[in-house]
Amino acid sequence: MNLKRGTEMELDKTLLDIISEESGIPIEELTSDKEIFEDLDMDSLDLMNVIANVEDKTGLKVEMYDFVECRTVKDYSDRLKELQTESVPQS
Repeated sequence: MNLKRGTEMELDKTLLDIISEESGIPIEELTSDKEIFEDLDMDSLDLMNVIANVEDKTGLKVEMYDFVECRTVKDYSDRLKELQTESVPQS
């Protein structure tokens, strides 16, 4: 499924599904203020897996450095939306 032109809601759901799978935390417990490394006990390898899965499921090109300043689930979601906007050709 390529979500480059998908809705923000679809992108959020995809990201939450992936984070839930990688962290082992139920999706219902993943709130936007949860910090990826501290609250979800994820590490850089987990993050690399998240990025690889995001690329596979959305078609977006994502690099580790895209998330350098991200701390929370919302930060990651917002950054993915920026990348999605940047990747859609302007008419």
